[in-house]
Amino acid sequence: MNHEQEKKDLLSKFSNLLNLLSKLKLKPQIKLKIFSRFITTQISFNLRICSFGSTWISENLDALSIRTIRKWIEAPISSCVAEWLVVPRTSGGLGIPSWKNKYERLQVSARDSLKKSPNENIRNLWGDTHLKNIQADFSSNDVPATGGAPRTLIKSQENEAINHLLGLSYQGLSTKIITENLSKSSIEHWTKTVDRLPGFLFNFVRKAIQGQLPTKSNLLKWGKSSSNLCPLCNNLQTNKHVLSNCSHPDILKRYTVRHNSILLMIANWLKNKVHPDCIVFADLPGEDFKPISDIFHSLRPDLVISYLGKLLTIELTICHETNITESREYKINKYKDLKKFRVDSAKNLDLTLTTCELTTLGFLQIDKSILSKFQIPPFDENLISQLTQQVIKLSFDIYAHRDSVI
Repeated sequence: MNHEQEKKDLLSKFSNLLNLLSKLKLKPQIKLKIFSRFITTQISFNLRICSFGSTWISENLDALSIRTIRKWIEAPISSCVAEWLVVPRTSGGLGIPSWKNKYERLQVSARDSLKKSPNENIRNLWGDTHLKNIQADFSSNDVPATGGAPRTLIKSQENEAINHLLGLSYQGLSTKIITENLSKSSIEHWTKTVDRLPGFLFNFVRKAIQGQLPTKSNLLKWGKSSSNLCPLCNNLQTNKHVLSNCSHPDILKRYTVRHNSILLMIANWLKNKVHPDCIVFADLPGEDFKPISDIFHSLRPDLVISYLGKLLTIELTICHETNITESREYKINKYKDLKKFRVDSAKNLDLTLTTCELTTLGFLQIDKSILSKFQIPPFDENLISQLTQQVIKLSFDIYAHRDSVI
């Protein structure tokens, strides 16, 4: 069997596997998991024993993978699918290395094992073949003792994908701001929650975070629309505009429904978690909460908790991913003089203000340390998952009806 025949056979085998997987009636995230965990095992042996070359693998295996995955997630041709796949889950990606990445890791791992073998003859074999494996051996030099060359290569590949994605002024902006403001564990929990969504919501989230939803602005860029303006408010209809910035009265009502739905979930959770001596205040019609007007007049935050002569106010904002910092600063500035609006019966109560930002795609930001001062436990993973799922469902509904009125 000559080398060209090996390439032909591998490509045929890989293509057949992808075709079979594409035909299965599974959610796209399940297909991606099978792609990552099963198909990899069917191909890795070929990559390990044959010298195909990184360029051939990139132009064939990776290109075919991206074309197929793009169909699974219904992503437009302009989407940076390749980088989004490689980016680690702690940064909002899927953590699925490219075939080029995998091939390079296998090559470096094999060469590193030869170089560090306790057997002198094996080490001599490494030396005798060094000139034929300069690239793989180069990655084995000057690396930290912990992790070795393979781990160093993996980190380098991940950083390259992250830097590429975050460097994109449009598609990478939301991810850049989220990774700068939230912990890796929070982002990974969000990724796991998104994986459990129905397929259409999974695709919606993955396209939305890269600004690749077919809004008027994008459709005009793609040659699919004659206008980039919102038909309801006549402003530029971008992803951000649809999910959080449209000024049409009917859309504003939908934003309010989304906000109040999340507020109710948080208020009910607090009611069951706070100390028995705590009182929860919230202006939620038809719900069993004391009104905010019992504590404040005129300027009123979303939630108030009274506990042993102290008041904790929580102001909730459902904001776009790119506005998570600005939203917090805006609310802090808006309520900086909130104590002036206390009713007479509450003027002697000590006041603490905190904010809670939940983005349109479900990233949560809240100061846990302030909650602990009122003996309130941190939001648990179950609540955070429920908040993420609910806000995504409501954001999708807003997106789906972006051009229509009630």
